[in-house]
Amino acid sequence: MSADGAELTVTILGCSGSYAAAGGACSGYLVRSADATVWLDAGPGTLGELQRHCSLGDLDAIVLSHAHPDHWLELPVLANALGWYVERSPLAVYANAAVFTTASLLTGEESDSGRRVFEWREVDASSAITIGDQRWAFRPTDHYVPTLASRTEVGGRVLAYTADTGPGWSLSDFGAPITTALCESTFHDRRGNEGVQHLSAGEAGTMAAAADVEQLLLTHLSPGEDPAQHHEAARAEFDGKIAVVERGATYAA
Repeated sequence: MSADGAELTVTILGCSGSYAAAGGACSGYLVRSADATVWLDAGPGTLGELQRHCSLGDLDAIVLSHAHPDHWLELPVLANALGWYVERSPLAVYANAAVFTTASLLTGEESDSGRRVFEWREVDASSAITIGDQRWAFRPTDHYVPTLASRTEVGGRVLAYTADTGPGWSLSDFGAPITTALCESTFHDRRGNEGVQHLSAGEAGTMAAAADVEQLLLTHLSPGEDPAQHHEAARAEFDGKIAVVERGATYAA
């Protein structure tokens, strides 16, 4: 079981879309099970919240969805911590080639201390990886840069994460079952955002319904958006369990 008593949980380290809302942080999630602790996306501001829930030595891996900085820019700061203060083996980082090209400019293979802190492992849409008791798969989304949605399975429970995507991709691409969908909900209404490769709350609800999801967790809201409006718009399309996530909260998947 995870630290919270469920077979698979996700803790919200940050959930602001594109930039951090006041007092918030960008995208970052802690995916935990009995035998694995994985940091999924490492947006700015998420490192502090992560340490409220686990130590840096407890991390088994990092998974990054894409190269936009609001999803990975805590990595160079983490390199400082691992290079100078935390004794541990190099931490596995799974991401696509575009992320490594960008991230290596700031992190490199070694920290400033000369210690190797990360072990880079490239994944793509064909990859299937195992981290402890977690099985991970990936699919390319509808976004401005190469982006991988992810599916994590433990003991029959499945967490699917859309990362960033427009409506041209669907969770249904992962197939059933999906117990919990962690789905971006950048704006509550598509009107005025035509052509933007992000999801509205209603589109997130439609996607969850089409994939026969049990629980929908809405994240990546743009700063200034009203969570109640997102919940209402998603509810109009999806009749399962819905939550607009909050930083620091943990949800059973």
